[in-house]
Amino acid sequence: MREYLIPAPFVQIDAGVSEESRRLSTWLASVRRESSRSVVLGWRDELKAEIADVYRSRTSPDWDGHGANPMSPATLQAALHFASMLPDSLIEPDIVPEPSGTISLEWRVDRNNIFSVEMANDALVYAGILDSKVRKHGQEPFTSSIPEVIASILASHFRKEELD
Repeated sequence: MREYLIPAPFVQIDAGVSEESRRLSTWLASVRRESSRSVVLGWRDELKAEIADVYRSRTSPDWDGHGANPMSPATLQAALHFASMLPDSLIEPDIVPEPSGTISLEWRVDRNNIFSVEMANDALVYAGILDSKVRKHGQEPFTSSIPEVIASILASHFRKEELD
């Protein structure tokens, strides 16, 4: 278990086993992340640290109790590489560990604007609902830059400025 230095009102003890305890633990982790977020440095470094945490907890077979594949070091490297290329002008994505052993990043404004990119081997698999009517999906090779189709969707639908 990873130890955190937590300010007094956010002391966490991982002793609960009930569903309510897990929800509270998840909520408290979210509060802890938000309270320590750097306003100056943006969210990318924190996202990469969270990706590494997700990876560390999912390297064993059946990590979800439903037969999930373990994540590989290549999955971690692909997710970190993709995250490092994201512009700070985007809203921060959520990290979604996939049962296939991959990691997805998901941007969500509301139920009508959702976009997900999965790092799968040497490809990026993407899918989204945009403006409630447009559905986009596909697969692009994962090279040294974010493919134009993915960059365009992110820039046009998930920019911080457009949501303020």
